[in-house]
Amino acid sequence: MIFIKDVILKETIRFIELCQVYVSTGKLPLNEYYPLTNTKLNFIQSILSDEEKQLLAPELDLRLRKLFSKNTEIYDLCIK
Repeated sequence: MIFIKDVILKETIRFIELCQVYVSTGKLPLNEYYPLTNTKLNFIQSILSDEEKQLLAPELDLRLRKLFSKNTEIYDLCIK
């Protein structure tokens, strides 16, 4: 079960990273970004308990931090 959770988490992160790249290059409109990523971001937050977040591999932890940081930047662009 842990292996499956890890694979799903990595694939979800990769999908959101791609969406973020497409938004920053103009290939994905901002109004389509949130419907594609919001559920997945909520999934990541719900799948990881506080204890599990502390046990993440450093590379995965860094990717998650960048992911949420970039998401905040995109959100700020949307509300301007």
